[in-house]
Amino acid sequence: MSSIPDVPPGVIKRKVVQIRGASAEVIPDLVAMEEPLVIELNGKTVAVMMRLPGDEKELAAGFCISEGLVPHFQDITLIHHCGQSSPMVDSEDGLEESRNLIQISAKRVNEALLREDKVMMIRSGCGRADVRGLDELLPRCESDSKVSLETIFSLVRKLQGVQIVYQMTRGSHIAALFDLSGELVVFKEDIGRHNAIDKVIGHCLFRGIELSDKLLFSSGRISYEMVVKAIRSRISVVLSFCAPTSVALELAEASGCTVIGFLRGSRAKVYTNQWRVSAGRVTIVSGE
Repeated sequence: MSSIPDVPPGVIKRKVVQIRGASAEVIPDLVAMEEPLVIELNGKTVAVMMRLPGDEKELAAGFCISEGLVPHFQDITLIHHCGQSSPMVDSEDGLEESRNLIQISAKRVNEALLREDKVMMIRSGCGRADVRGLDELLPRCESDSKVSLETIFSLVRKLQGVQIVYQMTRGSHIAALFDLSGELVVFKEDIGRHNAIDKVIGHCLFRGIELSDKLLFSSGRISYEMVVKAIRSRISVVLSFCAPTSVALELAEASGCTVIGFLRGSRAKVYTNQWRVSAGRVTIVSGE
C-alpha cells in the first residue's frame, strides 16, 4: 500500500477500497474536511454553514459584510473565535468552547434582517436556501477601473500550483482576488464556493485592502449570491471558469459590475459592462 505524505490543515487521511474491474485494493486517500460553523452577531445566531476549517474570522467577517448584516467593517467591534483546538463541545460540564463558533459584536447592524426569526442555513455547495430580496437596493460599482484581456487570460495560469486542497482531494472550491495588473492578492479554498469568496473578502477587510479595484475569481458558477457579495463589497469585476445565471447578470448590469465567464485559456465571455475590458485589437461589442 502506497504512503501519503503529511497533509495540510483541512485535509484528512482515510483508507478506501479502490475497485478496478474485478480487483479491489485498500489504499490511502485524501479527503477535504467539512465542519459546521455557527456565526453569532450581537448574541443572535444568524448563520450555520458547512465549511473547510481555517480562516474562520475572515469567513465570518466577509459573510456579515457581503450578506448585508453589518453595513461596514468599521462597525465590527469584536470577533471572537471560540475554542480553536476543539471541533465540538464534548466536556461534561459544557464549559469547553467549540472551535465551530464565531461570536461577533457590532455597533451597527441591519436591524430588519436581525429581527427576522430565521437562521441562514448555508450548505457547502449551494449558498443560501432562498433568494428573497431580489429587488433590494444594491450599491453601484463606482470604480472606473479597467482590465486588459491579456491580464484576464493570465489569471488561470497564476492559480496553478496554489490549489493545495483541491490538488490533493478534488473536493474544494477556490476564490482569489487579483489586482488590475494580474498580481495575486489573496487565495482561499473551501468546500463551499460562497465560503471561499467570504474568506478572501474578510482577509482584505482585516488588512485594510481596497476592494473596488480588484478582480474576484471563483471556480464556481456565477450565481445571484456571488454577484451580490461582490457588489456589496464594492468589487467591480467578477470572473469564473463557469457560466453565469440570468438573475446574476441582471443585477450585475444594473449595478455596474462586470461579469466574465467561461475563462479558459485565451477564451472568455464578457457578459456585462464590457467597457471595463480593454481588448487591444479586439473589439468588445456591448451586449443587448
